[in-house]
Amino acid sequence: MSTVTTDEFDEEFDTMPIIRSPGVIRTRYNKLHAIEARVQNILGATKDGSNGIWILLFPASSVPRPDAVPGA
Repeated sequence: MSTVTTDEFDEEFDTMPIIRSPGVIRTRYNKLHAIEARVQNILGATKDGSNGIWILLFPASSVPRPDAVPGA
């Protein structure tokens, strides 16, 4: 279990964050940016994995090409 710091409480219940010092705002932004980057990495890995599964389930040779319509 992690310990909650006073800054985290302040961040959670702060109604007007603009009145904080620029250093505090920058720290909060950097934390949020790091979380966003982790989420983006996880979503990218999930997408890459699902593409691999899709290719295994439906190989290119089993999908009819639009220009290979019989009788055309």
